[in-house]
Amino acid sequence: MKTTLKKMCAAGLATFFTALGLTNTAIAAGYPERSITMIVAYAPGGGTDLVARLIAPYIEKYLGNDARIVVSNKLGQHHDDTGG
Repeated sequence: MKTTLKKMCAAGLATFFTALGLTNTAIAAGYPERSITMIVAYAPGGGTDLVARLIAPYIEKYLGNDARIVVSNKLGQHHDDTGG
C-alpha cells in the first residue's frame, strides 16, 4: 500500500511540474514586449550608473527577443546633485 501511495505522489508531482514548466514557457515567449527601464537611484556618472550601463547589454543579450534596456537615473528625496 505504501508503494502505491509513493507512486501516486510521484506521478502527481511530475504532472504538476510538467504543467508548470509548459505554462512558464508559454507566458515568457513574447517577453519583453517593450523596452525595460532600469532605474538607478544615484547621480549620473557615478559608480552605480557605470555598472548599470555596463551590464545592460548583457541583460539584453540574455533576454533575447530584441530586448532593450534603458538606464534612467532618478534621484531620491535624500539625494542632491552631488550624490550626497
